[in-house]
Amino acid sequence: MIRNVTTIFKGIAAQRTRALLTAVATICATAIITCLIAFFHAATDIMSKEVESIRANTKLTVQIVQGDQADEQISYMDFQKSIEPKFQDHLIATSKRRYTSIQLNKEQRRNSYVEHIMCDHNYFTTHRLTAEQGRIFLPVDHPENSFVIIGNEINQMMPRKNTDTENNTGLFINQKQHEVLGTLNKHDSKSFIGRRNTNRTIFTHMPKYGSENILIDEITVQVSDPIESLEVQAKLHRTLRETFPMVKYEIHDISEMAEHMKSYINKVQLTLSIFGIISTMIASINIINSMYAIIAERLPEIGIRLAIGATTRQVKMLLISETVLLTTLSALFGLLLGEALNMYLIESLDLVYTWIPHAAPMSFIGIIGLSVTSCYIPLRKINTIHPIRAIQGG
Repeated sequence: MIRNVTTIFKGIAAQRTRALLTAVATICATAIITCLIAFFHAATDIMSKEVESIRANTKLTVQIVQGDQADEQISYMDFQKSIEPKFQDHLIATSKRRYTSIQLNKEQRRNSYVEHIMCDHNYFTTHRLTAEQGRIFLPVDHPENSFVIIGNEINQMMPRKNTDTENNTGLFINQKQHEVLGTLNKHDSKSFIGRRNTNRTIFTHMPKYGSENILIDEITVQVSDPIESLEVQAKLHRTLRETFPMVKYEIHDISEMAEHMKSYINKVQLTLSIFGIISTMIASINIINSMYAIIAERLPEIGIRLAIGATTRQVKMLLISETVLLTTLSALFGLLLGEALNMYLIESLDLVYTWIPHAAPMSFIGIIGLSVTSCYIPLRKINTIHPIRAIQGG
């Protein structure tokens, strides 16, 4: 056994240049294939979960472009009187967005500029926002109470309570202190699609009095499934055209985003598959060329082995063993390189790295099978070698 292994290593050492080129090609191919398999599963898994999340949270969003004239605007009171009653069989919410300067405590002179959303309790249910601590608005909450719901990042900026002094954890909007009612769960601001960044957003209750002066800019309708979206969308168009014919608006169907993302996943799969096929073909061609060159250069050695009684099968097995040993050692290094490359790609896209356990075995088995298969065509040449002519170099 030791003698056979020594013979194999000697054969590899006798072809240093060829062995080095084959090793480099194998390392590159293994690394690329390992990375492609791992990245393929990681990326498509993340996007597939996002697609399912979008489908499970199907909603229609109406973006309202408020004009300068009164008939080109929709107030919160208009929404309550003319729109909300027509969608009693659906969860519907509205909001007013703006940017507001806030102070986290009285002593803090530097202000923070954040997104400010005025809404009611339906908004959180419609957008499936949940509280990390505290609670969100409830139907029984009076809209005139001075409380606010804050995003995760704003909560991190809030000063902590000091038991030796007064409670200074209030949040000030326009010099008026608001009680922090709750903190929302952290949301990934770099999610692919369909999710809002609530980490740096504050939410206050839509005022009940003076609502005729509050111009809303978004209406959201929750639907049960993508099929129902078309019906609800038509109803929204009809309601807005009949009641507010001069108002400009756009309706966005989030279920359509899921279909776009599904198409994007298919394109990613096709692209990664093409890269994998190209890498495999390059490695295969390199091994075939190397084997032809090795047979040509070692023709006298092969002739001597055949002349002293070695069978063509034994000679083929020796050359295959050399190739398999070289590709095995190279592939093991390529697996580590490929996993490191995959980790780099995942983290560069600000995604969560997940180890894919079957990526390395699939790549390793594939590259070893490829090396053995690639040897088949050039090794057939040994069947035609005449020992005496081979020894003579003919």
